[in-house]
Amino acid sequence: MSDPSEDDIVLASAARFLVDGGEEDAASVLLSCSLEFWRSGDTWYVGDETHAALHVTLTGARAAYEILNDSSHPTTRAIRRALEAVLPDQTYVKHFTVRAQHVSTFVPKARFGSPRPLTASQMLGVLSTRSLVVSGGGSA
Repeated sequence: MSDPSEDDIVLASAARFLVDGGEEDAASVLLSCSLEFWRSGDTWYVGDETHAALHVTLTGARAAYEILNDSSHPTTRAIRRALEAVLPDQTYVKHFTVRAQHVSTFVPKARFGSPRPLTASQMLGVLSTRSLVVSGGGSA
């Protein structure tokens, strides 16, 4: 795995690349996700140089998940192009994985004490009492 701060730098750099190119919608989708990347172990020769294969994982909400799982979607293509532009030298993206974001099982830290884990039934109760807003103004 890469250093979490390096993941954040790549994410921010790719978003900046998109904004600089006028692709604000793609930048918005990318920034709604978390990013992790690591060397997958494979290599590719480019002339006399050896380039390392990377596995890139983006994790986000359902709206981002749906877009990023469509490899022909213009936003997905723009995000992949931006990531390839800012990833470390002598690397290439071999694996691109999209994951749905997990619901946090912890409530915020209480005034005096540490976070308390929620049971599954408590979490379902919280979710059933809230309207979840999805990008585009709809609710689930």
